Amino acid sequence: MASNCRLALGCGGIDIGWKKPYIVAVTPFSLTCRVRVHCGFVRFSFLMSVLLLSCVPTAGDSGGSEEAASGSLAPTDSKPNENTPKLDATEAARAYAAGRFDRALHGLEAYVEGKRSGDELPSRGAVLQLAALQREAGRPGRALELLEWYRAASYDDGEYGVAHQFARVSALSGRESWVAGDASEDRERLAEGNGDASAYRDRPQGMPERVWGELLLFEGRRARLAGEYGRAQELLVRADGRSRFVADVAMELGFVHRAREEHAEALAAFRRALRHDRGRTMLFLPVARTKLALNQDEAARARVEQAVRAMPWSSEARDLREELQEEMSEAERDERQVAEREHRREAEAHPAAYVAENREEMPMVRVGIGEEVESVSLKTGGAYRLTDRSGTVHRDGEAGELLHFLSGGDRVQVIAGAAAQDLDLSNESGSVSDGGVEIDSEGRILEGGVGALGVPDVLVLQYDEEDATSLVFDVSFGRGIFSAGAEDRSYRGALEFQPRGGRLTLVNELPLEEYLYSVVPSEMPASWPRGAVEAQAVAARSYTLANLGRFSRRGYDVSGDVRSAHYRGVTGEHPAAREAVDSTAGLVLEQAGEVLNAVYSANAAGYTEAGASVWGGADDHIAVADPKLESREAPLPLHELWDWILDSPESYSGSARFASSGAYRWRQWVTVDEIDERLGRPDIGRITAIVAVGRGISGRAEAVEVRGTEGTATIRGDAIRPRLGDLRSNLFVAEPWFESESESGGGEEPEAYPAGFVFDGAGWGHGVGMCQTGAAAMAADGYDVADIVGHYYPRADLTAIEDATHSK
Repeated sequence: MASNCRLALGCGGIDIGWKKPYIVAVTPFSLTCRVRVHCGFVRFSFLMSVLLLSCVPTAGDSGGSEEAASGSLAPTDSKPNENTPKLDATEAARAYAAGRFDRALHGLEAYVEGKRSGDELPSRGAVLQLAALQREAGRPGRALELLEWYRAASYDDGEYGVAHQFARVSALSGRESWVAGDASEDRERLAEGNGDASAYRDRPQGMPERVWGELLLFEGRRARLAGEYGRAQELLVRADGRSRFVADVAMELGFVHRAREEHAEALAAFRRALRHDRGRTMLFLPVARTKLALNQDEAARARVEQAVRAMPWSSEARDLREELQEEMSEAERDERQVAEREHRREAEAHPAAYVAENREEMPMVRVGIGEEVESVSLKTGGAYRLTDRSGTVHRDGEAGELLHFLSGGDRVQVIAGAAAQDLDLSNESGSVSDGGVEIDSEGRILEGGVGALGVPDVLVLQYDEEDATSLVFDVSFGRGIFSAGAEDRSYRGALEFQPRGGRLTLVNELPLEEYLYSVVPSEMPASWPRGAVEAQAVAARSYTLANLGRFSRRGYDVSGDVRSAHYRGVTGEHPAAREAVDSTAGLVLEQAGEVLNAVYSANAAGYTEAGASVWGGADDHIAVADPKLESREAPLPLHELWDWILDSPESYSGSARFASSGAYRWRQWVTVDEIDERLGRPDIGRITAIVAVGRGISGRAEAVEVRGTEGTATIRGDAIRPRLGDLRSNLFVAEPWFESESESGGGEEPEAYPAGFVFDGAGWGHGVGMCQTGAAAMAADGYDVADIVGHYYPRADLTAIEDATHSK
């Protein structure tokens, strides 16, 4: 038997006692426990290891694996053996960053186990890194055993970092979580309290307030999942004000109130969560159902429609919309139709407030603002003409006319005049509409339609007046992201209607600078400091010129959505942004004689990423640290990256004035079922882990493996965020959570499958190039446009457009 002794001196009267022993760790070869004896001023703490030669089967034995013996909560492969190459902490971190996850995990595990078997204490960094790798691998049982062993072996009761990891993993794995963690007496007090919330009233000595708040939040969430709503509410109320994740606390309280059928309180809590983090699409349907319970039917329908647009993968959202549509009365449908017609009659297209000088000399930009649409309705803002590509005029008219454009196979069909005023485009049955136009089941206009026109070619709507606009009704935007919706938008320039595959593609063609008048304030609030808005104008101009023709096979240059840049037409323009565009007219970023493809993102989290790491291949963008943070020589080890994300260091990107809540640091809970659905239900069995395969120097995952019992699905690059649950960025750490210990490995035959994953992340967007939040905070601190673009694009020069070519 090996033993260690710790001596602690204190003050007080004579006190003789014996603390009951508790198990620290169980391995295939030993039982380790701690025993405390104290007498007066002296306290002894013994760590005892007892050899177990037959009690616990070793890995590979028919009696069961070591993984099951140590209480692992996820199926995994066995521990490394004597032939596994050992990697120290530095080598393991290097292998992990390079995408060799299993090599990093098993090599570091072999290294640490070698130290342990030789009665040598590994470094704290090696232990924490190994525990973090085990958590990401879906092996919380091993992480818990390692952390508890290290705390006992190193007498590290006062180190909150180790205790925090232990308590967090315990809470997420559905175990009886001893949240105190920094001293065994506190842990025992909590255990003896049988999980009563009163045991959580005092923050353990030495534990930071934010850590305590987080652990209370985890415990409250676990209680809520277990149906212990009273205990859950008490814990969550205690977490409120302590946890940095206000949206998490509010969301959990909302679910507690909803389970108790306290619908008004639930709605208030959900709204609070969305105020702090508007990107929580997982709340759209609970909000809708809560509103239905409060008889707010119209508001509920609007939220369901938003859910369908934001989560096109969600069968639940589609089913609920269909259910609500079926429940709508005929009178309600008629009322909606009448209101829609009245709106289109009264709406007007207003002229553009400002026309750019020398617009005839500017490059023209073709923006895709709609694809695969069945119909487009608009109001003309001036005298117009409809022509085909040869210039043949098929119709001309005046301002204020309502036009309906429909797809008819390989033709563009237009309904105008009196027939357009009362046309019901929601009619899908092919019957005759109120306007006297008959449409067949394929959407073709039949003979006899008054004012109907069919053109077997691209159709172009043009104006002679430079300030004329077209008011396009019900433009859908943001499909698949939280801000998805539909609105009426006015557009300058020409509109082109292309028949493609039985649907229509809508393209807006206009001069470059007038395009930027809309893009700049759509991408960045025009109220932000002038230097940042000017930097946005330079970046957007450079990006647009570098990408002309990018989508030429689809009939346009750039997309009007996040694939290129947000573009809302005249609807999105703002005088301050227009001034920033004009003041930087002709200025672009140039590198090696070419206009730079100057990408940018909403929030880079304090460290941008190299384009080659995010998208692969050669790229001109390099990773840069926030001016307030230090640059790195190499990617952080996983446990340090975890701390960096959770600690939320001060930086320009984290400016509270400009960073939206949930942008700089965020957390996302995603169920296994949702990931399955988003991935298209791949044949990989039950999901057990989500593992990063390669990380850039900022920590962003280059690819992830979704590991299951029957196989693995790999996701790369920009697809990671939507596929894993509307994540804000690829800069995240992930670990599984379990609804209860009995369902996740606590029984005699553990099934050990997580209910979902919690993602702790940083930043919003791909993280390459300029950080818009950081640019705003830098500008507020006195940096000008040249300083800002020089920081985020350090290899590029700010130059006049004629000095650089437009093509890449």
